[in-house]
Amino acid sequence: MLYIFTGTDIGKAKARARELAKEYELVVFGEGGEPIEKALGVLASHGLFVSMPALLFDRVRESEEGKVFLEDYAQALHESKVPVFIVEPKLTATELKKFPSSAKKEFFGAEEITQPQPNVFAFTDAFLSGDRKRAWIQYRTLMLAGSSAEEIHGAMVWAVRSMLLSLKTSGPTEAGLKPFVYSKSKKFGEKIGIEKAETLSSSLISAYHRSRMGEGGLDLLLEDLLLAK
Repeated sequence: MLYIFTGTDIGKAKARARELAKEYELVVFGEGGEPIEKALGVLASHGLFVSMPALLFDRVRESEEGKVFLEDYAQALHESKVPVFIVEPKLTATELKKFPSSAKKEFFGAEEITQPQPNVFAFTDAFLSGDRKRAWIQYRTLMLAGSSAEEIHGAMVWAVRSMLLSLKTSGPTEAGLKPFVYSKSKKFGEKIGIEKAETLSSSLISAYHRSRMGEGGLDLLLEDLLLAK
């Protein structure tokens, strides 16, 4: 079943998706999440895991690749036996017509007076810079705004991976990163060094696997990692 959530309150939309997918293993696609080319494989994998997957496409239409993917596979996503969520701030009437008319649609408008949405990149910048206090505050802000530990973990993995790529390559083209991302990642990488960057990567992988083995919630394990960094 396909769900299309629009509106400016992205936090509420994603919280609604997690509520509907509470009996599933939610896999997020978008910036900081899984690459979109893996989506069909995840969709086809249901029944192979203890938990059935649910898919959340978080503003993937911001890239041409994501836009084309959703339009090409809209019917297949809708016919899936597992929930599929598309979260986009705005879709025009013409754009909505490219999705099955029977897809469930909900609108999440911002409150009349709202605080600015927390920025995951501000969090990853604080994390990579080694500012434990600022990183922890940003982390708690993201959690309170409706971000899941899995989403935040994905953003952290992406940031550390980008930093390692920038340290091991000669430029953004070789690294497969946008110039701005490459430049920022390299700046952080040169500050902490490749050895510590590798340690951060290992710690993030370990936190994820420990949470899956029942050694603690991923949210608490990430918090421990931030405070111990």
